[in-house]
Amino acid sequence: MKQFWQILFFVMVVGSAAMGGVLMGQKFMSRGDTHRHAAGDMHALFHHDLHLSTQQDKVLVVIETDFRHQKTLLEEQMKSSNIELAEAIKNGGYSSPQVLAVVDQIHETMGGLQKLTLQHLADMQAVLDEAQSKRLEEKVVGQLYRNARQ
Repeated sequence: MKQFWQILFFVMVVGSAAMGGVLMGQKFMSRGDTHRHAAGDMHALFHHDLHLSTQQDKVLVVIETDFRHQKTLLEEQMKSSNIELAEAIKNGGYSSPQVLAVVDQIHETMGGLQKLTLQHLADMQAVLDEAQSKRLEEKVVGQLYRNARQ
């Protein structure tokens, strides 16, 4: 019985971490002023504060579009994995090999989303001048600190 509670606790922690990651991502990606841009929320978040040139804006639109597409694919994979997790729990209990395999798959996808986001920020930074790049990094680091305190 003790193992059941340990597994249940583990699944709850994993689920909470996944939900926290999604909420953090949504909050981070949707924060910003009233400026909205068709390319995506991240672009809207930084567009005004970074004082982008027209050329930078054009390049970032392409970067944002690509990021949004890749992010959507990973989010769909997470939804699918959550369905698989529910089915695995229903069919084999909380500690079945199938459950553990799906949890590993979920962690891999979550890591992929974090890596994608960091690469996206590096891609954006490559388009910016030194002052803009520093401002971008300050905003990202500040947001991560705020998220950690919530």
